[in-house]
Order: sequence, then C-alpha cells, then structure tokens
Amino acid sequence: MNNDSEKALIELAAYKIKDALLNLINDLSDNPQPEGYIMPESFHEIFRDICGAYTQLKDVLEMDERTEFMKMLDSLEEKTKKAAVDLNRYVFMNDFAGGRILDGYKLREIKDSDNGIPLNNRGVAADTEHFMTHLGDNIEDSFTLGTLIGAVPLRMTRERYTDYVKRGLAIMTEDMPKPFAAACIERLKDMFYPCLDDSFKTDFPYMYEKLDIAVSTLGDMSKEDMLEALEDMDENAQAIQTVFEIIRIYYNDVNYLRIIATFGVDTEFVFEDDMMLKDLYYALRNAIINKDDSLTEEIKERAVDEIEKRYEITHPLEEELMSEFKEKDEDEISALPNNIQFPLNVNALISEMYYKELDDALMKIDTDMDTDSLIEDFAEYIDRRASEIPRDIRKYAKQKFLDHIPCPMSHDEAAKYINYALDGINDRYLSLMTYGELFSLTEHSHEEHSHEEHSHERHSHEGHGHDDHCGCGHCHQ
Repeated sequence: MNNDSEKALIELAAYKIKDALLNLINDLSDNPQPEGYIMPESFHEIFRDICGAYTQLKDVLEMDERTEFMKMLDSLEEKTKKAAVDLNRYVFMNDFAGGRILDGYKLREIKDSDNGIPLNNRGVAADTEHFMTHLGDNIEDSFTLGTLIGAVPLRMTRERYTDYVKRGLAIMTEDMPKPFAAACIERLKDMFYPCLDDSFKTDFPYMYEKLDIAVSTLGDMSKEDMLEALEDMDENAQAIQTVFEIIRIYYNDVNYLRIIATFGVDTEFVFEDDMMLKDLYYALRNAIINKDDSLTEEIKERAVDEIEKRYEITHPLEEELMSEFKEKDEDEISALPNNIQFPLNVNALISEMYYKELDDALMKIDTDMDTDSLIEDFAEYIDRRASEIPRDIRKYAKQKFLDHIPCPMSHDEAAKYINYALDGINDRYLSLMTYGELFSLTEHSHEEHSHEEHSHERHSHEGHGHDDHCGCGHCHQ
C-alpha cells in the first residue's frame, strides 16, 4: 500500500459525498407527487423539513459541533418510518375490507349459478390431504399449510387458537435475529383485524370514505356494486404503493443529508473547485428559500446529467480500489496502516449509509424482550383485540389472520382439522365457496383429475389481488 492508494481512497470518498449531494438535489428539485390522490399533510411536512435541512447544509458544514443537526435528522428518519408503517397498515385495512367484499361477491355468484350438485366434504378433504403429501417440513411449506387452515371457517376454541398462533410464531421466528423477530411480530399486530381508523381518515379521507361506505353497505350491495368497490380497492392499493415509493425517496434523502453532514469536512472540502456542484446547491437552496420553482426543472436535468457523468468516473475507480482489499480478511484489514485503514473505513461507512433502505429499517426493532416474551405479548394483544371485533365478523377476522403465519400442525392434524371445519359449515353456499378456496390453493396437484364438480365454485374477480406484500418488509420473506 502506498500514498497513491491513500490519495485514491480519499478522492473516492469525496466523490461519494458529492454524489449524495447530487442525488439530494435531484430528489428535492423533482418532489414527485402521486397522480389522483393528494399526499397527506403530515407527509408534506416531512418534505418541507428535508428541504429546510438542505438549506442549512452550508452553515452546518462550517460547524465543528453538529449534534443538534444530527438529532434533527434522527427525528426526520423516525417521522419517515412512522409514515411508512402507517401506509403499511392502510394497505392491510384496504385488503381486509376488499377481502370481505370479494368473499361476498363469490357467495352471491355461487348462489346465482348453483345447479344443485351435492356437497362432498369427504372428497374435498381427501383432495386437500393428498396435496399435503407434496409438502415438506420446511418453513415455506408451513406457510402453505397455514393458507389451507386459513381457507376454512374457524373451528377453534379461544385457547386452542391462541396456542396455534403462539406455536406458529415460534416456528416463524426460530432462526430470526431478535430485532427482526420483534419487527415481524409488530407488523403482524397491524395485520390482525386491520379495521378502518381515524389516522386513515386523516391521511386519505377520500379513500377512507369509500371504504367505510363499502364495508357498511356490504349486505345491501348488488354484484355490480361489489365489482365497483373492488376496483376502488385496487386503485387504493396502487395509490398507497405510489405514496410509499415517495416515502422511500424521502428516507433516502435523510440518509444523503446524514452522509454530507457526517463526512463533509467543510464547504471547501465538499465544493473544492467543483463550480457545477456549488452552483446547483445554491440555485436549489435559493429556490427553496424563495419558493420559486422556475428553475427547478433545469436544476434537476443538470443534476441527473452530473450524476451520470460522475458515475463513469467513480465506478471504475471504486472497482479498482476495492479489488485491492476484497481478498483481505478482517485481521489483514486491521493491520493496514492508519493512513489507508481510515479512508477505507470511511468509504465503507458512506456506502453502507448510501444503500440503507427503508424496508430494511422497518424490519428491525431493538427490544429488551426475548422472543418467547414477544410471542406471549402478541398472544395477549390478539386476545384483547379479538374482544373488540364485532361478533358477526370475529371468527372471519381470526380465520383470515391464519394466512399470515406458518401452521404448527402436522399434516395429519391439519387434514383432520380441515375435515372437521368443513363438517361444521351449515351454509351450502359457504361450503361451495370453501371448496373453491381449497381447490384454488391445491389446484396443481389435481391436474390429472376432472374439474367438473368444481367448475362453478371457482369464482374470482378478474385482476383483483389483495396482497400482503406492500413493500414494507413483509415478514414472510
């Protein structure tokens, strides 16, 4: 290692700091907005705070003490994470409401098309049991088994349900780091009976109103009304996902600010003889302070152009430098002289911060509780929450939640339970719909069999898919 390596590492770190600033300029000059929906005011506030932090950078870079600025960035990060968690909950609320409407539509369609074929609990249970022979004992297949349990109407006592959930969570979290397990369990709380709440009403009043009307008038809806409501649910999900993408950008912007404030020695170090970067920074700063958007499009275009040009320089430089160190183990890195080790570590820290993702941050919660205690806490939570669910949908809500956790039963136990649950249905149309649900989940194992007896049971709303995978670190992954 020589002075050339030291100089190159320092140069690369400077490039990365400048790149963070250019990306920040690009994002703030663009400020994307979702089409068709108004961003919640609390989310606009996050953007305004980021812009305010941006305008302070020139002064912060001249400070030796930056603690207060860093605390402000920490607060901004927490606000951004809370906004993302709320969006995640809104997706669950939308999906749960949509699931109820979709099931109502299926029941209505089955009733309208019923041609009087006999019920066949034993045959459906046997087909489902046969499907289970294709499943192994791994975590993925335990989740698959869980969807089969969640497809049949609930027939468990409160104690048995609690035990099922606790054992399912124990399977799910067995090999998880504790912070990840804590985050998964916290997300699952939002998935257990995600009914409409006031925060949704405040953030997305139009969505909330349409959902509220759809849920409260479900019993009086025509099939056409249900289809229209389901289309609204799809639009809601797309809009929320679009807003989530914007929140991801805001989270990245906070990280860019932290990189600049942490590693930017002063304004001279950041701007040096880089007049283009300096001009872009001050042009956008003035635009923000003066609330003048007349130049923001030009600023964005120039920032994008600079990002692309500089990547052509930094990428080969980083590959060349890192190739010198990638074969070295931790002890060898520690043995490097300080003048090499320090800029090498700085580059690694900048890259780590640069590529930090919102989804990953949401799936890590520091806690003093061990995993068993977290599971017990969750069991107590769902017991309390279940008591708040209206009696007419309590079993339905508890049933649907089982889709989200692995099944702790053996295949034989699961087969017996499904048979028991099918026998407990006293509504012909619900039986037929449940057959269809089980058949759709096990369909690939029935390719050699006749589908005639099931042909009128498989009703679905084309294009409508209620999905747990909202992009906020879904805990089944």
